[in-house]
Amino acid sequence: MTTIKVRRGTAAQWTSANPVLAAGEQGLDTTNNVLKIGDGVTAWSSLGAANSGTYVRLGDVDGLTPVVFAGDSITTTTGFLAYGGPAVLGGFPDAVVGAGTTSTADAGVGGNTSTQLLARYDADVIARAPKVVHILIGTNDASGSATVATLAGNIREMVRRNRVIGARTILGLVPPSSAGSPANRKALIVAYNQWIARYGLTERILVVDYYGPLVDTATGGLASAYDSGDGVHPNDAGQTAFSALILPFIS
Repeated sequence: MTTIKVRRGTAAQWTSANPVLAAGEQGLDTTNNVLKIGDGVTAWSSLGAANSGTYVRLGDVDGLTPVVFAGDSITTTTGFLAYGGPAVLGGFPDAVVGAGTTSTADAGVGGNTSTQLLARYDADVIARAPKVVHILIGTNDASGSATVATLAGNIREMVRRNRVIGARTILGLVPPSSAGSPANRKALIVAYNQWIARYGLTERILVVDYYGPLVDTATGGLASAYDSGDGVHPNDAGQTAFSALILPFIS
């Protein structure tokens, strides 16, 4: 499992210090929700934002072969911001991500469980002939009290189908959730993530931790700083945090 730590500070703190970030080191301006990635040479004030400028778009990976984000309503916001689009709460059409490109696709559908995602996987993911598939699923499984075995079986099958067509898989740990039933929802998410982390290690699959950076350690739910208001979906700051976690692997 790979955990990404992001250096943070207010706009005033960054301006005052104006540090040179190490190559690959990430810095987040919490005032303006701007992410920058260092090169070991350029001072903070001269670095461009990571979601623009010289950074490679997801769609540029492997030419015009798509990178597909597969999941539920959280994917529809996370995938878009990682691509470099605006922070849009509430999702966006399950079609092509980003104006003028056909190479990065959003396969997130609000309310989906892992079983529902698997049922449409061939049509929404495999049919796009991706080279990379980002899977983030489990929030709605926890709402319905699905067992770890159910989630595990579905993810294993998705990974199997990716491998058949030669696509690499990126798995995301399920983000924390403060709302919804059943009462053991938070415990289920933790159990799902423990399995995903072990599976990723065993199968040599990249696992991105979307849980640790956003969890309120006192409650086990979504930290208020990242909560859009429903206890489930990240706000703009949460989406920026998601973007910071996935960008190093695609920029």
